[in-house]
Amino acid sequence: MLFTLAPSRTKHVTMTSLMSKPSVGWPYRLFRRGITHIITWSSVQQQVAVGLGYGRGRVSYVPHPVDCRFYTPGDCCTDR
Repeated sequence: MLFTLAPSRTKHVTMTSLMSKPSVGWPYRLFRRGITHIITWSSVQQQVAVGLGYGRGRVSYVPHPVDCRFYTPGDCCTDR
């Protein structure tokens, strides 16, 4: 509630992965003025954030890293 009542000098950054649920999305819409930047690792959630009223300049998409050498499909009967 303080985000909407008092101007903030402190920058607020949030890292999130799920904003598309209504129970999670409405606080982001309510506190839009107080959140400086959103970082997400889902391109879909990036679009959701833009749809909630955050400009493209306030939302960053950082791909979630995966070690492809470790996580490779293998034979289901082979022990690792």
